[in-house]
Amino acid sequence: MKPSVILFYFLMLSLGSGGRCVWAQTLGAVTEKDKIDKLLVAATQESQKSHLLNDLAYFYLGFAPDSAFKLAKQAQKIAQKYHQPDALATSYFISGRVLYEQGAFNLALENYLNALQLYKTQKDLKGQAVTYQHLGLAYQYAKKLPVALDNYRKALDLFGQLDDKAGIAGTLSYIGHLFEKQESYKEAIDYQQKAFTIYEQIQDKTGLAKVLDNMGSIYEDLKDYPKAYEYFAQALAYNRQVNNQVNAVVDLNNLGDILQKQGKYEASLPFFFESLALARKLNQRYQLRSVYRDISQTYFLLGNSPKAYTYLDSAYVMYGEVYNLETARQIAEMQAIYQTQEKDKEITLLERDKKISTLWWYILGVGGSLLFLLAAVIVNRQRLLLNKNRKILEQNQRLFEAEHALQRTALENAHLNEVQLKIELENKQLKQQTLQNELDTRNRELTGRTLTIVQKNEILTDIVTQIQVALRKPVAEKDELLQQLSGMIDKNIQLNKDWNEFQLAFEQVHNDFFSRLQQEYPDLTAGDLRLCSLIRLNMDSKDMANTLGISQDSLRVNRHRLRKKLRLQQKDSLTNFMMTF
Repeated sequence: MKPSVILFYFLMLSLGSGGRCVWAQTLGAVTEKDKIDKLLVAATQESQKSHLLNDLAYFYLGFAPDSAFKLAKQAQKIAQKYHQPDALATSYFISGRVLYEQGAFNLALENYLNALQLYKTQKDLKGQAVTYQHLGLAYQYAKKLPVALDNYRKALDLFGQLDDKAGIAGTLSYIGHLFEKQESYKEAIDYQQKAFTIYEQIQDKTGLAKVLDNMGSIYEDLKDYPKAYEYFAQALAYNRQVNNQVNAVVDLNNLGDILQKQGKYEASLPFFFESLALARKLNQRYQLRSVYRDISQTYFLLGNSPKAYTYLDSAYVMYGEVYNLETARQIAEMQAIYQTQEKDKEITLLERDKKISTLWWYILGVGGSLLFLLAAVIVNRQRLLLNKNRKILEQNQRLFEAEHALQRTALENAHLNEVQLKIELENKQLKQQTLQNELDTRNRELTGRTLTIVQKNEILTDIVTQIQVALRKPVAEKDELLQQLSGMIDKNIQLNKDWNEFQLAFEQVHNDFFSRLQQEYPDLTAGDLRLCSLIRLNMDSKDMANTLGISQDSLRVNRHRLRKKLRLQQKDSLTNFMMTF
């Protein structure tokens, strides 16, 4: 099965946790959102808003995860303030979902475990079951497969206690997928068949399509292409019955892929073209890129080089669109999550400072009262002793001793304050050193990613050279060179994700660099922003041109255009501007 199918199915997990927010899985979700908005406006007490904010977060989870994260955090604060463990558990769970889908597995696990503990306290079996299921997914993608399997089995046991057949079937399917990734195909098939039987009993056609796709993937791995074709065809039929056109796009492409692997190139093309038409209708850019690439490869195998190059070019164009949209979305979402977490930290520090300030005022008030009482006692005693001259010397002696004790205490306090200031200074120095070490580490990571991109573009240069050689070769020799070229492309196509990883790592080291540039200079393109980031890294012109995949002459033209957009004078240095921006 294609990676996009697996990712889609994992994103289609049940939205329910602890039985809340079932409405978000129905066709009336938008209407329910309007109801929640009205209830939030009508709520007269803050304590009434935690569950409503969680429900609204569920609504946004599928298409606006940054909004879902903010709403869950708001619900979390209210639930903590008014001691609402059920709402607090749900808010942790939603936060974990968002962080998981952003690839922040450690933070996702932390939130899931917090939610699980609260569900256990509330004896909420459904909440525990769903959370164990998501813990399994998080551990699986973190490559901790034994721990993932243990969590899946716990989820399976709880769903069994609840007699939740849909939950049981879904968990069995996830366990089967885990065994497939371990290449334990016998166990994988066994679990998928158990899930299929349950989905048949409850007449869940969406679940049946999911299991059939997984079975097709297993038999494709086993190179049993006739069986794989049969399962993908059945999955397509179910998806058409429930009008799941997104999954139908993937199934059609899988069927074409299976026929291609069997050498049935002409027979595979109708499936590819049907998948292509449906993907265009649904504006599924990622699937369009995949189908374009598969059609190109089929025409290469058929010896039709012009069409192969045409569809390969379309695949690259579509990849650029997907890359730019996905990069912008991920940067925006991660920045929103980061800002929310930083605000939470700031609020926590402010609350702590407020408590410390209140404590100091309390201490000063009590101390002032004690001093006042002490002064009153001394004055009263002095009045009494005025009539007793023989006790004047004794009283003076006591006052002298008391004053001496206070001076000694003051000196000791001064020494303690000096020690405390020294410790605070050392702590600040240690923190600065730690931050510097982290910055150095991230800079090294940026350098490593940049070198990877350079390597990728050098490979693309080699591919261009190979194409030029192929064009000069006789027709009889072109097929062999084209096969080598296809292998080289397949081997190195995944390197394109390095730009995405580079931009994320760069933003972590140079906070708000891109957003500040775009705010002050809105005319900058995505290519301009990449050039700005490489100049900020102080790369030389040769490496910069290799990284961007252009000549040094084109680089000079791009730098000149960038200077105009930045409104720099001739005497101003573009490098100095970027280093200090």
